[in-house]
Amino acid sequence: TIDDFNLQGFSVLCSQCTQFVSIVFSTDRELGTGERQDPVTTDPDLMKCRQYIIGINGAETAEDLANAVYDGVTSANRAYGDTGSDINVIGEHDLTISRSGNDVSITQYIYQCITPGDAGFLGPIFYEGTKGVNYVTTDTTTETIAEGLHPWDDCYIQSDTKASQDTKIRLWNTTVNALFPPKDSEFLLEPEDYPTEFNEADYPDPSEYPNRYEGYTGTTLQKKQQLWRDTIYELTKKGAQQDGTCLRTREGAQDFLDDLDQALKYCLHVATDLGAQMNRMEISDANIIVSHENTTASESTIRDADMAKEMTAYTKNNILLQAAQSMLSQANQNSSNVLSLLQ
Repeated sequence: TIDDFNLQGFSVLCSQCTQFVSIVFSTDRELGTGERQDPVTTDPDLMKCRQYIIGINGAETAEDLANAVYDGVTSANRAYGDTGSDINVIGEHDLTISRSGNDVSITQYIYQCITPGDAGFLGPIFYEGTKGVNYVTTDTTTETIAEGLHPWDDCYIQSDTKASQDTKIRLWNTTVNALFPPKDSEFLLEPEDYPTEFNEADYPDPSEYPNRYEGYTGTTLQKKQQLWRDTIYELTKKGAQQDGTCLRTREGAQDFLDDLDQALKYCLHVATDLGAQMNRMEISDANIIVSHENTTASESTIRDADMAKEMTAYTKNNILLQAAQSMLSQANQNSSNVLSLLQ
C-alpha cells in the first residue's frame, strides 16, 4: 500500500564531490506537493545538501510517485522563487528533474567539480532508500556499487544484565518477494565461500562434506556446493518463479517446484528461528521477573532491618528518658524531705 512508502525515499550523491539531495515521501502531504529543506549552516560541505519532502497521499501507481517527485520538487523550488524544474543544489553543479509523459528523469549537469569529459566521472550515485541499495548510472549502464540487505533486520534488546546488551532479535521478511526473489532482488541470498560479517551459514570446508555427496558421478567441489545450496542452505534463491508462466513447460514446472521447496525450507527456518528467539525472550522475561522479586525481597529485608534498628533506638531512648525522670523525681523528693526536717 502507499502507506509502506511513508518516510521512505531515495537520495542522489555526486560521485566526485559532497553534494547530496534526498527525496522523502510523506503520506501526510497531498499528492504532488513539496517542501524544500535547506541546511542552516556555514559549513561549505553541508551547504551542498538539500532535502525535499514529497506528498504522496492519494498515489496509486508507480507513475503517480514519479510525477509526485517532479511536481513536488518544482513547487517547492518555486516557493523559494526558483523557476523551472531544477534542483538547484548549492555548490559545484546542479541536478535537473525532467518529465516526458510519465517518465521522470534526474540528470546531473554542469560538471564544475571535475574536468569536463573526465573519463573517471561515472555520474550521480542513487541511494534507493526503500531497498537499501545504491548504484551508479551512466548513459548506457547501471552498475551496483554496494550490496543490498539480507531478508531480515537485526534489532537489539537489553534485559537487566550488561551481558545481554547486544542481544539480537532477527525480524524476518516473509513477503512474496522474499519467498520468490526476482533476479534483480537486492537481498544478499547467496552463501559465500568464507564467513562474512552477515553470513554465518557459508559453504562447508571442502574436506567436511558428508559422504553422501561423493555418491554422485563426477562430483566436483562446485557441484557439491550447489547440492549443499539446494538441500541445506535456508535462504531463498534469486530469480525464483512468481507467476503461472513457469507452468507452461515441464522444465519450468520442475524449476517452480524447486523454488517452492526452497521457499518452504525458508519458511521452516524462519519459524524455527523465531521460535528459538521467543524462547530466549521468555527466558529473559523469567529472569527479569525473578530479579524483580529478589530485589523486592531484598528491599523488604532492608526495610525490616531499618525498622528493627529504629525500634531499638526508640526503646533505648524511652528507657533513658524514664530513668532520667525517675532520678529527677527522686532528687526532688530528697530536697522536700530536708526542708521538712528543718521545719
